Amino acid sequence: MQVEFAASEMISGTVFGILDDNGAPVSGQIDLSGGVLLRDGDPSVDATLTFTGDGVLTDINSNTINLAVAFEGDFLRDDFTGIAGDVLGRAEFGGTNQALGGVFIVSLVDLE
Repeated sequence: MQVEFAASEMISGTVFGILDDNGAPVSGQIDLSGGVLLRDGDPSVDATLTFTGDGVLTDINSNTINLAVAFEGDFLRDDFTGIAGDVLGRAEFGGTNQALGGVFIVSLVDLE
């Protein structure tokens, strides 16, 4: 995940290496985009960072899952080296569309 505060598409990147609820690997990825930073927001009340994700995942039984999700969270720590929050959205599987929800945590990794 890359955050560029001056860009119109503030968030970019991918989520990969996904595991199902039994710990089995799921192929595919979620592509991240968009991004709105509410600079005057209060993280104790509302999410101050939002962005979206779309992707297609395939489980170990070759079932395809189409995802459209929104990430809502806040920067963490005094040095802002992490982001955490909620994931909300829709998953389509076998012609059935259903709501999904969960949490996410992102931590800064030094790539240099």
